[in-house]
Amino acid sequence: HSEKLIESNNQAWNFSIFVYGPRPRPDYSAGFDRSAFTDEQYKCLHPLIGDFDAISSHGKWQIHFPFLMCETKASPSILEIADRQNAHSMTLAVGVVVRLYRLVNREKELHQEILAFSISHDACCARICGHYPK
Repeated sequence: HSEKLIESNNQAWNFSIFVYGPRPRPDYSAGFDRSAFTDEQYKCLHPLIGDFDAISSHGKWQIHFPFLMCETKASPSILEIADRQNAHSMTLAVGVVVRLYRLVNREKELHQEILAFSISHDACCARICGHYPK
């Protein structure tokens, strides 16, 4: 069902809700396309969160609930920067899901459940992290 997913390359999250710092601009991100939701599901979300597109963290307007980010760096000495960029982006992406669950008093279901992954890599190594709410 890859037609339900959408990818983005080096797109700034101009429409995302952010907490602090710069807007994310991941080298690569993947999330759900609008077509992943039935009209009924989409309508059910609207009363809970208002404008669905406004609360979704996404770079392109079509990406909802991003679950994979990748940051690439040229040298191992700056791989830590990629880790921080991924952590920032994923904090925002996971936060949207937590807010949605909180609206229906179900946030405890998410406790330490991995909701997203990130990959930080250079020419020599790759780091894969799972991101979850506490």
